[in-house]
Amino acid sequence: LPCPYTDATYQKDKTATGTNNSSNGNATGLSEASARRILAEQRAIPSGSSVAAQRWATKKGPNNNNNHKNTEPEEIDPENKTLFVHGLHKDVTGLLQSSRGDATLLQAFQQASYEALQIRKPPNAPTSSFCFCDFPTHQAALACWTDLHASGLSVSGVQLEIKWASHNNSNKRKRVDPHDPEGGKRTRLMEADARDSSTVYYKLPPDFSNTVDREVIGEVLRLWMERTLEDALAPDDGSGGERVTAAAEPALRVQKNVPESNGGGGGGGEESAPVHEANYGFLEFASHAAASMALATLTGSTDGGILLPDAPQLPQPDLLGMRLHWGHGKKNDNHERNLIEDASGFKFERKHFPADARQDCWFCLASSSCERHLITGVYDKCYAAMPKGPVHPGHMLLIPVQHTDQGALLDVQVSEEMEALKTKLLRHASTQYESDLFIFERAIPTKGGYHTHVQCIPVPQQSGIKVQATMLAQARKLGIDIREITSDLAMTALVGNDGYFYAEIMSGRNKKRFLHKTSGGKAVVPLQFGREILAAVLGKPELAHWKSCVASQEEETKVAAEFRESFAKVLEGET
Repeated sequence: LPCPYTDATYQKDKTATGTNNSSNGNATGLSEASARRILAEQRAIPSGSSVAAQRWATKKGPNNNNNHKNTEPEEIDPENKTLFVHGLHKDVTGLLQSSRGDATLLQAFQQASYEALQIRKPPNAPTSSFCFCDFPTHQAALACWTDLHASGLSVSGVQLEIKWASHNNSNKRKRVDPHDPEGGKRTRLMEADARDSSTVYYKLPPDFSNTVDREVIGEVLRLWMERTLEDALAPDDGSGGERVTAAAEPALRVQKNVPESNGGGGGGGEESAPVHEANYGFLEFASHAAASMALATLTGSTDGGILLPDAPQLPQPDLLGMRLHWGHGKKNDNHERNLIEDASGFKFERKHFPADARQDCWFCLASSSCERHLITGVYDKCYAAMPKGPVHPGHMLLIPVQHTDQGALLDVQVSEEMEALKTKLLRHASTQYESDLFIFERAIPTKGGYHTHVQCIPVPQQSGIKVQATMLAQARKLGIDIREITSDLAMTALVGNDGYFYAEIMSGRNKKRFLHKTSGGKAVVPLQFGREILAAVLGKPELAHWKSCVASQEEETKVAAEFRESFAKVLEGET
């Protein structure tokens, strides 16, 4: 079959041996290298030119001995200046795969008379099977591709494949939304690429009214997202359990980010344009999981897409056709705030659980919800009990008998009795577990009522400095102003009528106290803040929330009985 590009203006290749690189094996004919050059020239002809674009490729049979690959000619972007280089993993020395091999690769291109500028590999990857080679112009990249895309480039004995890069930022992986009605012209960030993001990008329908203030519609969408999360967590068994709301649970809260108007209304009697003209915006969720849940509920996919026609509780019908997709997350945002870290750098992410559906108080002795098998001792003003999901077998709660949401340490009589019990618990921790004691109280009222209590948890001896450092560092991250108490003033004088978080580290005769008051501050102390500190210090993320540690009632009864027995022996040793 004659090549359509062969004419009198092209000289046929000949070799001294009577053979050449052409696919038909004749001594005369157009070589594949020449055909490739012609093909590149043909594809460079602008669309609409009178010169017909034709394709011709050599077919190789099973007995053909040439080494050229049979590849379909690639579409060439006239603005592309980057080539994709694959096969670095074939280097048994590992040099080309690592960043140490970049200079070798660049030198190989330059020694072959190609104007390569730099070699790029995926960021934060110690090794890679591929890289990208940038050129100053498209013509320089085209000359290199023309010569090497079929034969490849040999570097240190390794044969590398050369292709066009998909785009100039090839090391930033994105995927095309297969359901995009725009024909795939735009790329969308999918969930697999957004693991660290809690941001959702929204785009209003094309026919959405321009008279609606974009700030207002952003608020409508924000409230809708929160309501969607609340509905997803609401009990569906008809029990009428307590509904978890975004107002009470920070994990369900959503913030909006609406771009400012890029133009305003003019003067001179002309009608003013809306304050916010942007047809898109961003919704910041408290976590990746919350954003994923909202996308799955409203679009039917965790990757996002167009709103479902029957999207639940659609605020207004003109939102149909709106798109929701993942957005690039912000560093040091909600994701960072949900990270708990100890002083040595151990990190884990805070987990959120739905609120319990109980209506009455857990800690009132007369309540039907009080789990009496956990009680280890009843005294005059308070009683001691093992908590649900304890951090340690010696983890105890000191609970005022009288129901109150006022801090336990603010009641003089209750505080005096608790001080005596804390001293005994420290002695028990030291004798039974060879441990010190970490004590804290979060005396901040919560929705549904609050029965104050003080938590006493054994911690490894000599770990007080690490507990202190971790607590203060985590508090700074959350904007919580925790300070060491250096005076002998009573808690009533230090706190007044404010809510507070109190912490105490007891070791032998040494005691360090810390306090955060809620007055005048917007920072919220997480419900499990004290446990999260210990989970970080001990390197056990599962301890951060009591619901991750709940045991059977049989096991709880056994542990509580063992504590009562060992605690009684310590008290007997005092007499």
